This record gives sequence, structure tokens and C-alpha cells, in this order.
Amino acid sequence: MEKTFLITGATKGIGRALSARVAAAGHHVFGLARHPDPAFPGEPVTVDLADPAATRRALDDIARRRAVDGVVNNVGLVGPQRLGAIGLEDLAAVPTAVRPSAGRRFDEAVGDRTRRTSSYQFLNHPLRGFAAIRRSIVCPQNCAAEANERRICMKSSCGMIVAAFASMAVATSAYAADPAYFTRYDDLKMARDKGVLVVEMNSHGSALKFTAHDHETFVDAFYDIGRDRDNRVVILTGAGGDWMGDIDFGSFGNVGDPDVWAKVHDEGEQILQNIANIRVPVICAVEGKACVHSEYCLLANVIVAGEGASFNDLPHFQGGIVPGDGVYTLWAYYVGPGRAQAMLLDPRPVSAATAKEWGVVNEIVPRGQAVARARAIAAGWLNKPDLTRRFTRVHFTLPIMQRLLSEVGYGLTLEGASAAALVKQNSTPAK
Repeated sequence: MEKTFLITGATKGIGRALSARVAAAGHHVFGLARHPDPAFPGEPVTVDLADPAATRRALDDIARRRAVDGVVNNVGLVGPQRLGAIGLEDLAAVPTAVRPSAGRRFDEAVGDRTRRTSSYQFLNHPLRGFAAIRRSIVCPQNCAAEANERRICMKSSCGMIVAAFASMAVATSAYAADPAYFTRYDDLKMARDKGVLVVEMNSHGSALKFTAHDHETFVDAFYDIGRDRDNRVVILTGAGGDWMGDIDFGSFGNVGDPDVWAKVHDEGEQILQNIANIRVPVICAVEGKACVHSEYCLLANVIVAGEGASFNDLPHFQGGIVPGDGVYTLWAYYVGPGRAQAMLLDPRPVSAATAKEWGVVNEIVPRGQAVARARAIAAGWLNKPDLTRRFTRVHFTLPIMQRLLSEVGYGLTLEGASAAALVKQNSTPAK
């Protein structure tokens, strides 16, 4: 998978060798340097990092064009000492010496302008002595001063160091890209590439069977997704050939108990509000059955469906309870109240083709290609300014948010009353 790296001091020495190594591995390299290099193995950017205004302009331009996965700040220092005369105090002084430098100012600037997932301060510190004495590696070591940086103190530009550092930079950027919440929720598999977050609902890797546990954890999951500003587009999909095709009613316990239903009520409102409040464009990629909580999907800006996809509502009127959790609100918003009422009172699968005729589905693709098409659509949006993407989503969802706030709380109250009536009916002996 191609990543994008920004490397300073990129036209000479270690910076040049590192750029060539990373580019040869199939990654995109922005090389910053004072002097142009027509043969640079990536995209050269001519800028003097000692000029803060010029540096900001260069970084703004890079940030508008690509998401940067890793930054290597190749700072040059010279310590004119003979080999064998370097003390530990000299090494300890290196990070301090770098702080006021142009390199340090660059590191502060780049943090505000790139979507980097890893950062390195590469201290290229050749120790010079007599001409007859070769440079050598004194102590490659980790001099990290902050949790989100790696300062690598190097004393040579030999190929072994460059190769090792290139491998470490590429590998670490992938791990650093994943915030903790990516693995916090059992039934949501998350992966992000260039700011496009794919959220796959699943039960142990297979199609999701929705449970009370999911109803609880999805509240926090979608809140975490929405507050992470490194997400540039979100794709919501399902595993195992279905978007969401089944529900475990028993896991919710005694829904006739007011205390139990109060929790269901609050979570139901919060899930929809947190999905709607994801402030970047959302794409729903549907394969197979979307017959449980299809309203989550209708909170997307674009819906891509595989040829075999279908929509339905199994849990509510067919099961004996009011469809008050937002499924009516969202379907009525897109297809009109009459069509939504008929669909929910007589639940039958609505094919992807019919949903497209109704204006719910935007594209139909061959079976199994929904996520791939969603990724392609997302990629086409990435060249727009971040604020444009974010505020467009906010603008589009505002009327939906207003309806959710005015309708869903009351709808869930009615649904809870009907659930209590259903429990009572089922527990009353037949006469």
C-alpha cells in the first residue's frame, strides 16, 4: 500500500539516500531542500527551512494535495571531534541543540499542516576529525523526547543505516496511524488509508448479528469516529456478505422493564445522533441484506449497493413493536411518508434496483464491489480542502439532525410502550 513521506535535507547525503530507498519501495516522497535536484526520485520541493513563511507556504501546498503518513526531519549538525573523543555529554546535548534550529521550527510547523501518522527527527551528526579517520557509527540510539516522535541519532550515512531507517519509517507509520479506538469495539473492524476510514460491522469476522452489546458500544464507537479529525471520509459496511441481516432480541433482556427500556431509548437516540454528527462525508457500502437498522445506512451521504443487496425492516412491526427508533424518520425523509409507511407496515425486501428508483441508493455495482467503489468515490473527494468536506457534510445533515431531535425520542418512547405490551401479551396465558 503506497504511503506518502516528507523528508527534509533530501538532496544530499542520508536524506538523498533515504528518499531513494523509500521511493524504490513504492512510496511517494516529498523531498524538501534548499537546492533543486532534477534527478530526485520523488517530488522535489525547493524551500529554505530557515524561512518560516516560505516553509509554511510549502507545507500548506503539500497538505492540500496529499495526506502525509510520515515525516523525516533530517537535521544536520557537525561536531568537529576526533573519533574516541566524544563523551556522553556531547550526545546528550544533541537534542537540546536541535530545539532552536530551523529543523525544530519545521517540526512545529508540520504538525499543524500535515496529517502525519509518524514523525522522526533524524540527527545526521557526522563527527569530523583528520582526513585519514573514517566516519563511523558511534551509537545509533533512540533519543525520543516526546511520545509522538522518534529521534534517531546517527553518525554515518552508510547504506545499512539508510536501509534500516527506511524500513523502520515505513513500518512504523502504519502502526502509528491506528488510534486506540480502532481495536476497542469487538464488532467493528476499522482500517484507515490516507484518511479514508472503513468501518466493517461483523460478528467474529462473519455477518453481524446485532445484539444489546452492539447497541451499547456503537454509541461510543461512532462518537470516537466523529471526533477523530484524521478521518477524512468514512465508509460503513458489513462483513460476511450482509450489511446487517439479523438481531438477537433476547440479548436486550426484559424490554417490558422501564429501566431496561430507558437504556435502550437513550442509546437509540445517541447512536443516530453520533453517526449524523460525523463531520466528514459518509458512504454506506451495502452487500446482501440490510434488514436491521437500515436507518444507520441512510445517514450516509452516498449509498453504493451490490447487485444482490436488499433493504427491509425485520425487528419492528413484523415483530410486534412500533418502528420508532428512527427507521421511519429516515426512510420517510428520502422516499416520502406514504411509501415509508407502506414499507414498514408490510415488510418485504426492497431490492437495490428499487431503492435506486426511490432515490435511496446512488449506485449499483457488481456483487462484492461495493466497498471498492466506495473507496474510489472517497478518493475523488480527498483533493478538496478539509473544511469544504467537513462543512458540506454538516450542511447536508442539518435538516436530518433536526428531524432526529424532534422525532426519535418520542418514537422510541412509543416503541418502548409497544414492547411492554408485547411482553405482557406473550406472558399472558391463552384462554
